[in-house]
Amino acid sequence: MAINVWHETEISRVTPVRPDGKIALPLVGEVQASGLTPDQLQANLREGLQKYLDHPEVTVMVQEVKVIRSCGWPSSETRILYFGKPLTVLDAIALAGGFQEFASQKKIYVLRARSDGSEQRIPFNYKAVIKVMTLTKCHSAAQ
Repeated sequence: MAINVWHETEISRVTPVRPDGKIALPLVGEVQASGLTPDQLQANLREGLQKYLDHPEVTVMVQEVKVIRSCGWPSSETRILYFGKPLTVLDAIALAGGFQEFASQKKIYVLRARSDGSEQRIPFNYKAVIKVMTLTKCHSAAQ
């Protein structure tokens, strides 16, 4: 995320969105970034900086955007623009709203673009992953 505060080079910076969805900026401190549009984040930063600066002009530019495209569990294709921490398949399922009643939870495919432009199709079995996670938690709790 690139944050530019006009005429304030000490505050302006490129900063990653942390795994907790926040960024840190001098004077403002920690601010929630994940889940907000750039305009919403700009407004929040502007409001936080007004305590210290007269009429701060803030620009937020997203450096990297991930697009989640889901088909099957919502009734039609859903596109979610996302920036922030790297996503797991479980994160993507949650962001897309979970499963519809008749969606297959065993036959999920993750499509990844390769550098040559082709797509890699990676199978994902949600039921098996949840089962392993549950068994791992039960085993850890018993120790």
